[in-house]
Amino acid sequence: MGRVLKKVGVSHGGGATTEVLGSANPFFKRTGAQLRTAATKFTQQTDPVILTQVRDTLTLFAIKRFFNGAGVTSAALTGGEVEGNLVQCARKSGLKAQPVIAVLKQFVRELRMGTVNVE
Repeated sequence: MGRVLKKVGVSHGGGATTEVLGSANPFFKRTGAQLRTAATKFTQQTDPVILTQVRDTLTLFAIKRFFNGAGVTSAALTGGEVEGNLVQCARKSGLKAQPVIAVLKQFVRELRMGTVNVE
């Protein structure tokens, strides 16, 4: 798992354990499109069916106004609330692959901690 995280640019070293929320988070100003692209790459999927489901999940998540820098890093929402909404969007889009959902949840956790590299 360490190689995978390193390959997608996640800081795995000392590891942040606290969330960096609001404008203090480096991803606060990122758009939904930028985060959607980064999250799709983060999953490292090659199956076009799963990639389509991932894209649809993230699009629904963006429509709910969670998937932009301000929404994902909002102090008004707990990490569990954001992840719960992500899982609901995955169900609605037909994404049933639990490992892929787990990776998307990890991406959101890393965003909230400010440790994922979004290029």
